[in-house]
Amino acid sequence: MANKYPYVPSAEPLVKTVSHLRKSFPREVTADTLRKLGVAPKNESYVINVLRFLNIIDDEGKRLRLRPSLLSSIKTKRSRRNLGTL
Repeated sequence: MANKYPYVPSAEPLVKTVSHLRKSFPREVTADTLRKLGVAPKNESYVINVLRFLNIIDDEGKRLRLRPSLLSSIKTKRSRRNLGTL
């Protein structure tokens, strides 16, 4: 059976989301939260699935213990290109 990995059609919504989370992490990250922040228009479910896969949030959208470098490393153009291959 082939592995299935979450994806975002474009890296930009994920980069915007991570950028916001680095500044201020809400109590819960849900589709509503992302809509209110305006960081992932029409891509909320994709972004949430990637955040879950990366163990940034749990199934309920609550923050998990993060590796310190994870959110800070997703800010360069090179990182953006690499995110597109996840």
